[in-house]
Amino acid sequence: MRTLIKWAGGKTSELETIKKYMPETFNRIVEPFVGGGALFLDMESTKTLANDFSPELIKFYEIVGTADFFLLKEIISKLHEQRIRALNLPINGGFLEEAAKINSHKSFNQYLDREIKSKIKRIAKINMARAITGDSPLSDEEVAIQYRTAVTGALYYVYREIYNDAHQAQALDVNHIAYWYVVKQLAFSGMTRYSTSGKFNVPYAGISYDSRSLVHNLEIMESAHNAPFYQSTEFRTGDFEKFFEEFDYFDVDDFIFVDPPYDDGFTKYNSKGDFTREDQIRLRDTIKKSSAKVMLLVKQTDFITSLYESDFNIQTFNKNYSVNLKNRNKQDVQHLIITNY
Repeated sequence: MRTLIKWAGGKTSELETIKKYMPETFNRIVEPFVGGGALFLDMESTKTLANDFSPELIKFYEIVGTADFFLLKEIISKLHEQRIRALNLPINGGFLEEAAKINSHKSFNQYLDREIKSKIKRIAKINMARAITGDSPLSDEEVAIQYRTAVTGALYYVYREIYNDAHQAQALDVNHIAYWYVVKQLAFSGMTRYSTSGKFNVPYAGISYDSRSLVHNLEIMESAHNAPFYQSTEFRTGDFEKFFEEFDYFDVDDFIFVDPPYDDGFTKYNSKGDFTREDQIRLRDTIKKSSAKVMLLVKQTDFITSLYESDFNIQTFNKNYSVNLKNRNKQDVQHLIITNY
């Protein structure tokens, strides 16, 4: 089964490499940093323990497996329909009036006004640049795309505001998770980033995401909802060390796949702060206490190598990292497969 959600740092493209180095036999799959869940969903094992320090991610996985999934589906579908309406607005004298009817949230008109003004400036800037080079101005259709993106952008910022209110209230109900999911799908490069006040602040991805469907994963979510392996999966949320402690560092016939935040680049995976080098050391020490077969997949740095080179087996491989926000990650980096077997 494929993944249910777009997740920065997801490991779908590495599944072939992961399987190459997995132990031949094991009883249970354990994921302390489940993230996008590429491995456990692909393996479809009826014995899986999945943990993450994102309460929203784990609540999402739990909701998919319960009757609340159908309410989640209804909310996501409603927001999808709002975006479809925005993308089909006729560009005429009634454009703004019709756009304002799409969403009734108190902040929508404010965001819509801001986004329209921004697009007017952008259109003028593009046309000025084209005039200097002797090119034709934007066509009517190109201008229409800009205006419709102003509406989808305004919708995104409403969704983000609703999500932030729920996030800060720690609601963790179906409405909260539905807006969390939608914002994750539409945020620039699927990034997760929070301000110092704890608010999600990634901007809308823009025109390139206008064609992104919010409902394209609902079918696979429903498949997961109905799958025996998914129904038998145990989910936990919290710090990885407490997860290991809860299960007495796991059994000798368990396979633990560890996909932690990297030593550099994307370390801020939630609103509570960075995964520090002290946490990397704590992770190494926690893994050493386990009698299970453990595989760690991580970006290579001198620090990570120094942590594991004495007591673990290390293999290297290359991958192209797809997210490059503000040049914080090189596109071609070396990664490590680290095992205790």
